[in-house]
Amino acid sequence: MTAGSLALVGDALAQSVDRKTKLEKNEPHQFDLMRMARMGLWGLIFYGPLQHWWYRELSGLFPGKETKNFLIKVGLNQIILGPVVLSSVWTWTLTLQGHKDQILGKLSRELLPCAINGWKFWVPAACVNFWIIPLRYQVLYMSTCGILWSAYLSYTSYSSSTSSSSNDNAAAAAAGAKKTKSKKK
Repeated sequence: MTAGSLALVGDALAQSVDRKTKLEKNEPHQFDLMRMARMGLWGLIFYGPLQHWWYRELSGLFPGKETKNFLIKVGLNQIILGPVVLSSVWTWTLTLQGHKDQILGKLSRELLPCAINGWKFWVPAACVNFWIIPLRYQVLYMSTCGILWSAYLSYTSYSSSTSSSSNDNAAAAAAGAKKTKSKKK
């Protein structure tokens, strides 16, 4: 339930930032409740259960906080879990929107740039998680961090393409920061 609720909050944050940006440009924007529901259900049905299983497995395979196990857990979190989460959320949202034919294109265009942005956010979060947070609170901690990441995932799930500048805008949206206007080349 927690991961679903937090994914819903993340989407609401992404839509709020998008709404503000569109209003500044005098473009219409309405809150999309179905979009929020899709993101919330993805968190409830897939992301939450996946996290519970993942952190339990990592803790069992690489127990304790010795440096080697700590680094393995942080690395596996980024190399395996990150791409699975990105792929699943895009597959989920595109399928539920009736755009299954766009999944492979989305993955080929956006998986690497979004994974790299994920490393910037999740490596520090995972370090805190595996070094400081007890196992019983790891899903809650990561899910709470995930509000910002869910905003980013929602943004990338509902954007048509991800260029370097849109990745920067998405990161700003995920942080709830105001977008700064940049000069066009």
